[in-house]
Amino acid sequence: MFFRKCLLITAIRYVQFNFREKYREDAEEGIHEEDTMFKMKHAIVPVSLALVLLASVCFGANTYHVSPTGSDSNPGTLASPWKTLAKAVSSVSSGDTVYLRAGTWKERLDIRSKNFTSYVTFAGYPGDAMPVLDGTSITPQPYEDGVVWIQSSSYVRIQGLYITKAPKTGIGVIKSHHIEILNNTTWDTVRAGITCWTSHDVIFRGNDIGLSNNIGPDEVISVAAGSYNVEVSYNTLHHGSSIPDGYAGGEGINIKDGCSYVYIHHNVVHLDNRPDGLPSNRYSLGVDAWSGQFGTTHHIYFYDNISYNNGIGIVVEAEATGGITDTVFIYNNIFYNNVQNAFYMPTWALNESNIKRNVYFYNNTLYGNPIGIQISTSKVENLIIQNNIISNSRTAISIGGGVPIGQITQDHNLTVGDMKFANASAGDFHLLVGSPAIDAGIPVSAVTKDFDDVGRPKGTGYDIGAYEYVEGGGEPAPPSNLRILP
Repeated sequence: MFFRKCLLITAIRYVQFNFREKYREDAEEGIHEEDTMFKMKHAIVPVSLALVLLASVCFGANTYHVSPTGSDSNPGTLASPWKTLAKAVSSVSSGDTVYLRAGTWKERLDIRSKNFTSYVTFAGYPGDAMPVLDGTSITPQPYEDGVVWIQSSSYVRIQGLYITKAPKTGIGVIKSHHIEILNNTTWDTVRAGITCWTSHDVIFRGNDIGLSNNIGPDEVISVAAGSYNVEVSYNTLHHGSSIPDGYAGGEGINIKDGCSYVYIHHNVVHLDNRPDGLPSNRYSLGVDAWSGQFGTTHHIYFYDNISYNNGIGIVVEAEATGGITDTVFIYNNIFYNNVQNAFYMPTWALNESNIKRNVYFYNNTLYGNPIGIQISTSKVENLIIQNNIISNSRTAISIGGGVPIGQITQDHNLTVGDMKFANASAGDFHLLVGSPAIDAGIPVSAVTKDFDDVGRPKGTGYDIGAYEYVEGGGEPAPPSNLRILP
């Protein structure tokens, strides 16, 4: 039995290690390889999870239950659950699962210095209403703090919880690794909905985050302080804060301060519906090298995201002394009806002191933004803008007077004419037959698939924008009330 256990665990570690090494190597070689390996990663995850579950069944991992109506003197079973989250945290071992039954807790889920070797899961019980963690009566700590707080820990999964009324952050991950934050909701937090500082191998997926940063200076999702190998995907960010212009905080997803190899994809961000009723004045996606305390911010990938009704779509910057932003890929995103512009490289703060280099803006669809692309900073090196649709904007591309034109490559972008979108007013930017974007682009090795995961090129050439035209896929459906007359 011991031999079989060691063999299985060794096999799991072997698959994870070899995949991670291959993933890192291909990321170095190019985004097209990274994208392929990213999808392989998600094909491998269910297999690895199945092996872990098999190991838990065969080798004694436990399942526990906790309920607001339970007792910590109970054994933690379904019939006799524990009462407090603290009891659950102190009782689990590697591979265990803790199910939170429906109800409300007014305590932290506080996980510190727990170095598990396989995932310990804290999750809502299947079929129950989401368990609520209410921070109303929690006293905030002097520095960073969260209703769910994971610090100096490893192999922790948080899934299906509802966090509200946080006196600071909703969910915080600090100095930890192999953490998964899946399908949770945060609502009404003083600071960020989710933060990740100085951590690696972290996944934030499928979370719903609203009304964050009511007072605090953070972003809705903040990945910072040298974090690496982080995935931020399939999250929905909405109901922006009422922070006025001139004050920090309230942006959407921000990757900053020495982070690297961060993958931001398939998120939907609309920071409208503010409590004060005003339009959003914050950007939805951003990368910011900040001070450079944790080194260069590099290899950041934004793809297949949707941004609408925000102040700005995406910002690339380095706004504090010493920060350098290097190698940012932005492709297959849809930016529409944002208040100011879709893509912005600003001069604010100390952006005129810090370099932003190797920024690639490919195959995005921009619609209904007053300014499509605005480059203001003079500290830019090797900015490439290709294969983008910029439609229904007052100004398609604005390049500031002090910007070094020789550092910018821009071609094969469509800025005038009827793009023949399927239904732009409803946010459907698939291409219809006859669109000038079809087969009008140039090959970009970094972009091998479109927003819908359709391979590029589909026709005789590469299409411009986030979508490849698929014959019949974007055309109106034929009438269904026809009949043959005798």
